[in-house]
Amino acid sequence: MALLDQPTWTQASLARRVGVKARTIRTHLNDLVEAGVPLEREEDHPHVYWSVPRGWFPGGHVLGDEQIV
Repeated sequence: MALLDQPTWTQASLARRVGVKARTIRTHLNDLVEAGVPLEREEDHPHVYWSVPRGWFPGGHVLGDEQIV
């Protein structure tokens, strides 16, 4: 849910938000990538950033008002 609220997080900030250690969040995010979730990882020492593509929504698509009939 955190990635739906904000599409890009530092690994440390996301870990704090979820209430786990950075090592734990890294393990879970890597597991999600292996499962096919389109997460992007970028390093800018000492930070690691995790993002989802713009407009990504798990298991479906988000429609705008103009697309609803």
